[in-house]
Amino acid sequence: MKILFCRANFAAFLHKNSFLIYMSAIVCFSSLFVSCNDQKSRQELLREEKKAIERFIAANGLVILESYPKDRVFKEKEYFKTNEGVYIHVVDSGNGVRVIPRQTVTVRYAHSWDVKYAVQNDSLNGYYEPIMLYPEEFKYGLSQTYQGVYSVVCTGWVYPLLYVGEHAIVDIIIPSSEGSYSDAQNVRPVFYKNLQYTSFQF
Repeated sequence: MKILFCRANFAAFLHKNSFLIYMSAIVCFSSLFVSCNDQKSRQELLREEKKAIERFIAANGLVILESYPKDRVFKEKEYFKTNEGVYIHVVDSGNGVRVIPRQTVTVRYAHSWDVKYAVQNDSLNGYYEPIMLYPEEFKYGLSQTYQGVYSVVCTGWVYPLLYVGEHAIVDIIIPSSEGSYSDAQNVRPVFYKNLQYTSFQF
């Protein structure tokens, strides 16, 4: 009897409050729909990334070159833009030893900035350690080693090797399309300061 009584009461409650329940469901689904729409599309994020890189270049007074310098010497704020959208400034072209396919390339860098964040917060004027940190490795010519889920290694680090040798030092702006796994997933462009190719080894 108690079960029947409870069911009857519950049915009566539903009948009396059906409009309220219906409206609550609509509000719930509407908020879910709005929250989904609040998320930016990948195309929007890519457009924001492009603008952030442009602002970064303008804010730092960088000069973008359409071709690599014939004498291979870069002036202080000159950057060469590759077809892939990677911006390269060579600080030191290295010792002349060029990388060979399947050699392990060891990379260190002094610091890195999220370009979007740097533009918004002017973090480039902040302090950074003037020593080479964060050793990373990849095998030249083996693209599957250019990116890893838990690594900052990226395809963008490979392009300067077309122009420089072992011990070369570069500053480089890398769009998310050529960035690490995490940068690509989060559409995050990165600027690397004093990235050095410390060794080429089999």
